[in-house]
Amino acid sequence: MKKIHCAVACLISSIVSLTTIACDTKSTLVQTQGEQQTEQTDASREKFVILLVAGQSNAVGYDESPVTEEDIARESADIFQLGFNGTDNLKVIPLGHCAQSFQNLSTKEFTNGSNVKDPFGEFGPKTIHLPLASLILKDGGIIPEGYKILVIPAAYGNTGFSAADGAYDFVNKIPSYVASGGWRTSGAQYLAMRDRLVYALELNPDNKYLGCVWIQGEADAANPDNHYQCFKDMVNEFNLFFAKYNSRCLDGKGFTNDIWWNVRSTCFWTGDFSDTRGVINNNKFRNASGYKTILENYKEWNPKTFVDFESDEKDTNFITEGIPGTSRVSSIYCSHFGNGSYASKVAPAVFSKIKSHYQ
Repeated sequence: MKKIHCAVACLISSIVSLTTIACDTKSTLVQTQGEQQTEQTDASREKFVILLVAGQSNAVGYDESPVTEEDIARESADIFQLGFNGTDNLKVIPLGHCAQSFQNLSTKEFTNGSNVKDPFGEFGPKTIHLPLASLILKDGGIIPEGYKILVIPAAYGNTGFSAADGAYDFVNKIPSYVASGGWRTSGAQYLAMRDRLVYALELNPDNKYLGCVWIQGEADAANPDNHYQCFKDMVNEFNLFFAKYNSRCLDGKGFTNDIWWNVRSTCFWTGDFSDTRGVINNNKFRNASGYKTILENYKEWNPKTFVDFESDEKDTNFITEGIPGTSRVSSIYCSHFGNGSYASKVAPAVFSKIKSHYQ
């Protein structure tokens, strides 16, 4: 009970502190989203299974490799996202190769190597959302008949538990960006993720929650102990907050740690590869041991939901064969998944864990 009171107090404090700057914050945040507008669907008439994808840059998706026909073929009339950019915000719209996460990369400025716009009107790097949703949809044993998939992208690069909370627009559910911050239970990134899930569940009383895919930890590698405690506090608070929606969970077991999948990042962060084209003096990541500890903590927290796999430079934008990254999103090439690896390696590994839970 004391914990609930503390959470409420933090929430009230956040609202009060933002009252005097609400107008300025809202206009600034909306401005940074851009003017994108995509055809929306009438969400109240559809039934959705909802999937959260949250964390930092590798949850956003920085794959700078070209969009292929195979990528576009994954797009489906049964796969949607909760929009974020411009007038798409809080609308249910089709999901293309570049999901609309808290960090807006779906513009020509961040276009993929092939300079291609997909049928849903998006430029930008490729992300995990579409290949993962496609695998879930095609499996046939997870999504109930008559349901479609609604993905909620909720990530921004270099966010974590180590810094300030950031300002939050409660009306539009838009978080501001604070380097290495935002994910504590009073933080803007967390509140936006939480409130967007509430919004999606309330669109239709038949909507179901599948779970959360979490890719985060790189920004907190300097202090893995603090990260672990803050991460556990965040998920505990999340599950407690959503207990009133327990009957809406697809597995019938409520909001538990068993539907929160923690996914490893690239070989750069574990120190297994030095990015000789990067900007950190051509050295290995200096906090690699801390990041490895974070991965071990995820495994300890729940081994059933820890998603691990072998990673090397060929999974990243570094690649020495084929088409390398463009560096338009990040100049540290091997710090982010690339070369189509969301579809070829990362999404299949995550899907395998999800499927094992729902079998």
